[in-house]
Amino acid sequence: MPRIRLFLGLASLLTTLLVAGMASQNALAADGTVHKKITGDELASLMRGWNYDVDHEAGESRVIWELNGRRGSFAVDSKNEAILYYTAIQNEGTTIEEVNAWNQTKRFSRSYMDEDNDPVLELDLDFAGGITEARLHDFIITVEQSHRAWYNEVIAGNSSSDSPPSDRRDRRARRFGGD
Repeated sequence: MPRIRLFLGLASLLTTLLVAGMASQNALAADGTVHKKITGDELASLMRGWNYDVDHEAGESRVIWELNGRRGSFAVDSKNEAILYYTAIQNEGTTIEEVNAWNQTKRFSRSYMDEDNDPVLELDLDFAGGITEARLHDFIITVEQSHRAWYNEVIAGNSSSDSPPSDRRDRRARRFGGD
């Protein structure tokens, strides 16, 4: 009799685990679509679905996003396997020491002074092996938080010419995206 109870107990536990496993697989399938590539159109559509206001022209690899009145762009690479976020602010008061301080304390972004001595912020997302939409959404949130913190820590208080970036600021994004 004890063996029958043990057998029935194990069978019940195994059934419970199998049902729970199938339920979690279904939850992953519902929310865990894996993308190995993405286009500018798909990125813009997903961002709009997450209630972000973006500018995008159909067929282009770039998606323009304005954060805190400052324009930045997402560029999808020519193979549709990576995204680069790029923004530059015309600001002659920012020093290389402030940019270096940012890089020494941050992990997921980089900042540098471009050829015009303007501060730049970049973040990348690589699709190698595939990523879920949840991971892409997390990247967008990271960009938003990094942009805000970068502006406050590196740019604010140093503004001598605090105008939005001109079209020349998008050269790197265009090269990355192949536009």
